[in-house]
This record gives sequence, C-alpha cells and structure tokens, in this order.
Amino acid sequence: MRKRSKKSDKRRIVDTCIYCASVIMLFFAVILFMQEYAYVPQEVYTDPPPAAPKETTAQATPTPYQYPTYTYSPAPSASELLTPYITPAQTQEIAPTPTKAPSTPAPTEPLFADGELHPVKLYFIEHKISCNIKPVGINSKYEMGTIRSPYDAGWLYAEPYVLPGDVGKAVIAGHNRWGGHNGTFSVLKKMQVGETVAVEMSDGYARYFRVDELTECAYDDNTIMTPVYDRAVLVLITCKGDWDSVLHTSRTRVIAICSPIEGQGGD
Repeated sequence: MRKRSKKSDKRRIVDTCIYCASVIMLFFAVILFMQEYAYVPQEVYTDPPPAAPKETTAQATPTPYQYPTYTYSPAPSASELLTPYITPAQTQEIAPTPTKAPSTPAPTEPLFADGELHPVKLYFIEHKISCNIKPVGINSKYEMGTIRSPYDAGWLYAEPYVLPGDVGKAVIAGHNRWGGHNGTFSVLKKMQVGETVAVEMSDGYARYFRVDELTECAYDDNTIMTPVYDRAVLVLITCKGDWDSVLHTSRTRVIAICSPIEGQGGD
C-alpha cells in the first residue's frame, strides 16, 4: 500500500509539472501567434473627426478703377543739368563680403512651419485601427524613407509634396511587420474595395477616402510613384512576404489606391 501511494504521489507531481509546462507553452504560443498574425494596437481606437465644412464664397463687389494722380515738378536749371559733368565721379564703395555662417545639420525628420497644414493621423474605419502619421523624405538611394516603428506611418513630404485629398498623388507607407511586431499597415492585406479610410489633418478636420483598388507589385516597381496631375489620389503602401536579408526589404508591396469621397474633405 505504501509503495502504491508513493508511486501515485510521484505520478501526481509529474502530471502537475507537465500541466504547468503545457500552460506556459500555450501562453507563449498565443503571444507568438498574436505577434505573427494579429495587430495589437498601442491605444484605444476612437472615431475620426468630421470633415471640414464646405466653404461658401460670397461674390465680391468689384472695386472701381482708381485713376492715377500726377505731380508736376519744375524743369531743372542749367546748372543742375551740368553738375554731373563738372564734379568728380564718385567711387563706388564695395560692400564687404559677408562671412558664411556655419551650416546647421539637417534634422532627421522634416519640420513644419507654424500653421502649415499636414496630415497627423490615419484611420482604417472598418477595422477600428488608427496610427499617427509622420513626415519622411527621400534617402540617398532616392527611395522613400520609412518610420522606425510598427505603429506609425510615413507621409512622403518631399518637394513638390501633395497633401492627402489635394490634386496629385499623396503617398503614405507603413510597416507590415517591424521589430518582431505586426505593424498597423498589416491591415492592408485584409482590406476590401469600397472600404473607407480617413486622414486627420493638423487643422483638426479629417479628409475621407474610398478604397478603389487593391493591388501588388514588386519592391522595385516605381510606377506607383508616378505623379498624377488631374485628380486627387491617396496611395497606401506596405510590404508583403518574408524579409530578404540581401535586399534588406521584402520583395512584394501591397498597395491600396484611394480617392476622396465627394463632400468629405479634399479640394
């Protein structure tokens, strides 16, 4: 009886250890699954602000033409006319060459002037996901810069830049995965044509867009960056596929092409 009880006690301890190990492994498996396949936002989603009210311009009253007034001065005397010829010529004073001020190192991110309108936040409305927008420029390889965060997106702020909703092509890019975490833009793989995105601007209003097309292209296909001059286009870009250690990027891009919703932001 004692031998059996000792064996049963050992068996119970072994079963408990196996159970605890299984729970721990399951917990870490859930974490890995969330990192690999689910985006975990840093903040609670809130609805985007409303669109800016449509401006109504009143017809301006034409200003009557103002005829110029002329002031007549007396004709110069003979001595005044001869003065330039009888007085020595003046020597022109050469202004000193200003010393060049030391150059200030360029900021790591473009800065906005006071009151300069720019995008600040992007909303994927159907998916209840949002992210902050930061400006990025062009790097030494003439490629669009990226944000070093899975949670933020980069707006191409390079002259001549285009505001989302203005005539032209505005480009916003985000990470599908970065630093071992799923990025905000991993949602692009789940989006459908007809969904709505909103871009909150620095004036507190939002501009709304409809997804017209979802497509994929190679990482080095730059045709998507071709400017547009006759309409407003918003392009959202992220990576797809495994990381290529030679290229230092993924080989495929997922692209959402959006157009402004009439009466909700944009020009």
